[in-house]
Amino acid sequence: TINIGAIGHSQGAVGTINATNKSGGLIKTAVPINLPDSRYIKPGEEFYVSQLTVPVFFVGGSSDRLISPPSTLKGYYDQVPGAAALAVLKGATHSTIYNSGGGYLGYLTAWMMYQLRNDSYARSVFVGSPPEININGNWQDQAEKNLL
Repeated sequence: TINIGAIGHSQGAVGTINATNKSGGLIKTAVPINLPDSRYIKPGEEFYVSQLTVPVFFVGGSSDRLISPPSTLKGYYDQVPGAAALAVLKGATHSTIYNSGGGYLGYLTAWMMYQLRNDSYARSVFVGSPPEININGNWQDQAEKNLL
């Protein structure tokens, strides 16, 4: 069995949501990074996080106050009816992820290992009392719901 996940940044995050929703179940998890506020979405480019039926991990930066502010990500997280997680990297801007990954890569990798390989160690990052991500001082606004 091949498990497929989708990850995208900014406009690519919009593509991640749309590809996941239109994949017919082929894509098993989605990670939209710095998903833009809906005010930046033109007609015909809409996306619907409320239609996601797979686990999704919303990731952003605390200093991305214009395109993808933390409050926008929280709103998207709240719209997801099923399994979801949210985390905001302190001090990160919209472009922090460029080149080296800017502090995001560990949790992105853990999410994919958890969702696509059912890795129990990676699962403990997002599930537990408390999940590891929730006690990491480099992150804020962490939230999880309906994760198995």
